[in-house]
Amino acid sequence: MAESNHERQLEVAETLEICRARIRSSQTHLEIAAHWLPAAGLNAKCKEALELLDNLEQRLERKLIVTLIGPSGAGKSTLLNALAGVDELSTSGFDRPTTRDVAVYCKERDDASPLVDTLGEQTVRVLTSPNAQSLQHVLLIDTPDTDSEKCPEHRPLVEKVIAASDVLMCVFNSENPKRLDNIDFLRPLVDLFPKDSVYGILTHCDRRPEAELKDSIRPDFEKHLSRAWSRESIEVFCVSGRSHLSDPEWPKGAGPLHSFDEFGKVHELLFGELNRGSVVLDRRIQQAEHLAEYVRKSIATKAGETIAAAAMTGRQIAALQQDALKAAVGSMERKGGEELFAMDVMLYQRMAQLSWGPVGWLVAIWSKLLSWGSGALGVLRFGSPVMQAWGAISSAVKHKQTTEAIGQASDSQWVEDALREYRAELNRRWPDIADTLIHAGFSREILAKENISPDLDGFRNRVASAWVHSLTESIEKTAQGLSHSSLQLVLNLPFIVIAGKVAYTCILSFLASNYLSDDYFRHALFTLVLVWILPFILLQLLVKFAGGMRMLARAMKGLLPRLGGVAEESPIERELEAVELLEGNGKKTQP
Repeated sequence: MAESNHERQLEVAETLEICRARIRSSQTHLEIAAHWLPAAGLNAKCKEALELLDNLEQRLERKLIVTLIGPSGAGKSTLLNALAGVDELSTSGFDRPTTRDVAVYCKERDDASPLVDTLGEQTVRVLTSPNAQSLQHVLLIDTPDTDSEKCPEHRPLVEKVIAASDVLMCVFNSENPKRLDNIDFLRPLVDLFPKDSVYGILTHCDRRPEAELKDSIRPDFEKHLSRAWSRESIEVFCVSGRSHLSDPEWPKGAGPLHSFDEFGKVHELLFGELNRGSVVLDRRIQQAEHLAEYVRKSIATKAGETIAAAAMTGRQIAALQQDALKAAVGSMERKGGEELFAMDVMLYQRMAQLSWGPVGWLVAIWSKLLSWGSGALGVLRFGSPVMQAWGAISSAVKHKQTTEAIGQASDSQWVEDALREYRAELNRRWPDIADTLIHAGFSREILAKENISPDLDGFRNRVASAWVHSLTESIEKTAQGLSHSSLQLVLNLPFIVIAGKVAYTCILSFLASNYLSDDYFRHALFTLVLVWILPFILLQLLVKFAGGMRMLARAMKGLLPRLGGVAEESPIERELEAVELLEGNGKKTQP
């Protein structure tokens, strides 16, 4: 038996830790959603629930605490006296407030020691009677009135008692049970308890007609409590505590109207059903799980209201981010028209690595000439290949400017211009989207531009990296096409054939001792130079066609998907995602 009880305690401890983990997970998302106005209150609710779980853990081995709570005149003290079998055990009467402190009814005075330590000796009265000897696993508590002039003073005390309770018995006067002040006061306290741990008790039932109690008052009140406290059902007992006192002191002519009384059910609940050792741990497991679920539902409800009010905002932000990226790419494309010469230099440099044969040698030489002179700008802007050659020679001394021009094709200025366009588009459209979020429950602080902009340094680096990769890929594809083996064979073949013919003729003539004339060699050299230069000129025309704007357009086409794949979420997107996770109980909802 002892081993079984120990296992149950381990089960409760495990349940408590799981419940804590669920609540802390919600706290993590609430901390991310820093600008969501309900987050502060919900986080406070999480902290309260964690404190209640800690309290629950501290009293795992202690007796079950059943608490009577209600307004002045409801009959709490009279009910306690009737259950104890001692008329004057707890103060009752017409003075208000009737109960001014916490009365603890228990088997042994030591059973109340933890409560005395928590609440203070000045606020706790420990009561006992012969009937209390049967309370093996239960403490019954009578609390101060919830509606007296001392209510502000009593409320902290009542809340401390509730935090230490396992079962609530909410007491109402059947002559006026629907008092809103009492029901509203009890609601946040009742919310902390599972369904089976909250009972309603209608007192003074001897003063109302039996048929009315059974057919109207109780059914109607049960529905009313269920609606007011957002619960499926509340079990309500009709009781006349006074009828069970030794000396009820009925006024002359004002005795009970009938014998209908469910006092026996309340007595059996307290001294029977709840008064078992196995029930104590079961109730505490239920309460721990209820607390975690209560916090989850509270948060999910608030989050759901926000997500519903901002239903399209996620898509609007995504569209804004995409349009801002397009604006950034458009800026780079416009800037790119001014930097085409540098891209062509980079293309020649790559082609020099891929080309072979005599034309390949010219490509390599041409690449070096372009790299040595700022003529990269002047050279490639001349219309004809002959004038380009002149431009290269005339600017060979300006190597530094060319290097800078080439570097700028994949470096800072393009990225800075793109970043400027990106932010301008965000700033233009963000206020309208932010207004929707403000109406949905976010603070006005989200209007600050940094809430929609990602980390700018990080964004700058991603744009630069994406652009370098996209540009390199475009240049590589163009260079691969212009250096294809079949094209190189066509360009080099005339030179190879003629050079072979000249070499063959020269060798045969030498072996036959028939020496060739100077005119032959001059004509052969001229022909070789011509068939060497003309294919290279043709290759330059192909570069003009395949490079330049076409190569830039290909690079830009590849840039946007790269940016879309690596773009970091903005702060407000992370907050919205956190709220969606809270609404979906850990499962992200799809936009």
